[in-house]
Amino acid sequence: MEITLREDLDPDIDFYYHYQFKIYHEPYLIWDRDTWKTVLTTCTVYRIEVDGKYAGDVLLEGRGRGTKSIVDLSILPEYQGKGIGKAVLEQVKKMGIKLTAVTRK
Repeated sequence: MEITLREDLDPDIDFYYHYQFKIYHEPYLIWDRDTWKTVLTTCTVYRIEVDGKYAGDVLLEGRGRGTKSIVDLSILPEYQGKGIGKAVLEQVKKMGIKLTAVTRK
């Protein structure tokens, strides 16, 4: 299984809006198109690909002092539980990006 993290330099709002419905089942987690427009223009967007196929994404927002915050890390259900999220975080760290994250229980 080859996991690739590729920066999406021209993110398509409709693409990400569509895929969120496959990833999230809780209505409160669904972003409207205006929110996607804002997020995709203010964040660095990385597509997660497994063997060349879209498997999810990670959105990073600059926080100053060389750090970025994880706005979203999403993995399609068929790829969950396979260590992909962990591998993505390791790749981001190897890129020299210092991460911060807000978590909730």
